[in-house]
Formats: sequence, C-alpha cells, structure tokens
Amino acid sequence: MNDVDLSKFERLAKILLQWSYDKFGTNRRESLKNVYENCLKYDDTIEGKESFKKSLEAYFKFTDSTYILQHIAENNNKDISKWFEVFYDEHNNFINNDSLIDLKGNLQRFIESFQSNTGLNLIKGLTSLLLKESLNQIEEQRFSKAFEVISKYEVSQFDYVIDQILELSKKINNNGKSILLNLLYKYSKTEEEKIRFAKELGDTETILIHYNKRLKIINKNMEYGFRKIG
Repeated sequence: MNDVDLSKFERLAKILLQWSYDKFGTNRRESLKNVYENCLKYDDTIEGKESFKKSLEAYFKFTDSTYILQHIAENNNKDISKWFEVFYDEHNNFINNDSLIDLKGNLQRFIESFQSNTGLNLIKGLTSLLLKESLNQIEEQRFSKAFEVISKYEVSQFDYVIDQILELSKKINNNGKSILLNLLYKYSKTEEEKIRFAKELGDTETILIHYNKRLKIINKNMEYGFRKIG
C-alpha cells in the first residue's frame, strides 16, 4: 500500500482491490463454510433428511427475527436490548426449538457479512448452546471475543447483558453451561460476581472451593486471635 513507485490513482486502486478481496472473498468463504457444515450433518435417515431440510430452509427463510438481526448488524454495540428479543415471541415466551433452528439459519447468513458484530456473535453462541450443539473453533473465538467486548461496557450495560445471559442459561444443558461458565469466569470483575455465576449455573465445585478458602481464613484469624490472648 506504501509503494512509492505507484501513482496516487494506482495506490488508491490497489487499496480498493484489497478491500474488495478482504470483504467479498471472506464473505464468500464464510458462505461456503456454512453450506459445507450443513452438508456434513446430513445422514440418510428420515430424521436426518428432515433435519437437513430444516437447516437449509432456515438459512434462506425470512422471519420476525430477520429484521431484528438486520438492526443489530447495522448498529454494532448499540441497542443491546434488541439482542435478546430474538429469543422470545410476541407474548414474551421463550421460542421453541424450530424457531431456534430458524434463528441459527438467519444468523449464519448475517454473520457472513458482519463477522465482527458483537451482538450477532453472542446470539450465535447462545443459540448453539440452546440447541445443545458444540461450537467449532471459529465460533468459540467469536463467542469469546463478544464476551471480551461486553466486559468493557459501562457497568449498567454489562450487568444488563449478563442478567439476560443468566436467564437464558436456565434453558441450556450442563455441557453448554460449562462453556458459558468458562467465559463468565474469564471476564468476571470480582470474586463475588464469579460466585454468583457459579450459583446460577450450578457449579458446586467452585462454590465449595470458595467457601473452603473463606473457612481457612476464618480459622487462621481465630487461631491468631487466641495466640494474642494467650
């Protein structure tokens, strides 16, 4: 880009070509990856064929969530309350499994073009966990990055997002909770916050370790106090 032998026009043209490659080439690769991963999940049974059909239909389907996702895509790190609307219907009830599959398909399409969008990557990770699906390496990285960005929000926004995630965690199985806990612990701001997460998601081991440490401190202080009296 800093080639001094090129004219200003040639340098600008080179920048534009590089941007086009980065933008559209990456989108294309992401699109092919999504199709490939859907095909990998195909199995030659009635249930497998139906599942494969649903995943393809979901990718192209337009739903109420589509318009919300479009708004999230165009307003990165803004209107964070919108992020969680996609998980509830018009009566504020948690959406069913078919709607989660549709949401996943919609997300695949949007993330092809908005791969660094905090809200989309958070929703994608949560949707996969709600569907009892594992995350591939790229999805894990994006999910983790979303938590990293959220951890830098002002306190009220951070607390709101965490509260919503904890509410959704009630619908997630133990494997999914384990993935979620690792990220919550990583970006927790205080020990009290970490213990709150452990209690909400049922991590008894972390809770026991915490209280054992406190008990040791209390015993040590009591022992020191008795020595002073003696």
